[in-house]
Amino acid sequence: MDEVDHSPNWTQGRSAHARFGSSFLYCFAPHSSEGAKWGIISKMAEIKIIKDNISLEELKAMARKQFFNIIKAAVDVEQGIISVGGEFHSDLEVQLLEKENSKRENTWGINLLLDRTGNDFIQFDSMINLKPLSGNTNRGVDDPIIRAKIAEIVNKIVKR
Repeated sequence: MDEVDHSPNWTQGRSAHARFGSSFLYCFAPHSSEGAKWGIISKMAEIKIIKDNISLEELKAMARKQFFNIIKAAVDVEQGIISVGGEFHSDLEVQLLEKENSKRENTWGINLLLDRTGNDFIQFDSMINLKPLSGNTNRGVDDPIIRAKIAEIVNKIVKR
């Protein structure tokens, strides 16, 4: 990242970010006396729709350009496909709706935690999961059957 600010290490290992138009400005202050580092790490993050397979290494390469060890995904549980990348789950969902004729009631947002394994690999947390008319009244996925379908699709598509 390009250095912009050499101020004291005010965040003590925490990070901060801001969005400016289509750019994503990120600040990370490591546990050192180097000071904060600012840099643009993403411009219009790449979105891919995966129907077959994608390797964990390819997902990690995509994630490094944006959120480091996390990548956002939207899953169509009816078609068994995934959209990955992007800044927002809503961007991923729109790609599925427009390009793959997905239906809103079948799309669910997740995060893939690329440095984790087992049940910790998938995080069920997204604003697109708020579907009160369908009975899902929070950012998670309440229905265990849908969660299981999502996990099955992710485990089939992501080659680890």
